[in-house]
Amino acid sequence: MEINNLSIKKHFEEDDPFELVGIRCSGGNLDETIHMIIEEYIKLGFDENRILWLFKNPFFKFTNDIYKVKGENYIKESIEKVKKKWLNLH
Repeated sequence: MEINNLSIKKHFEEDDPFELVGIRCSGGNLDETIHMIIEEYIKLGFDENRILWLFKNPFFKFTNDIYKVKGENYIKESIEKVKKKWLNLH
């Protein structure tokens, strides 16, 4: 691996699956993170139920952990806020 112009260039390896893996970082603003996640899925065309499912489904550990901490009503309200904001901008 080499670092060039602030980007990482990884050499191809036959057994590398190139899977996207999300990791949790300490600090930051959880509410902003929730809104950014929701916004990304709205941009991809997900409806409210499908986005909520991503938070409820234990397979998606990060979003599910958020769901357990914040609760379903908070996630639903966040989805609605982001959706309204996004629709007003576009």
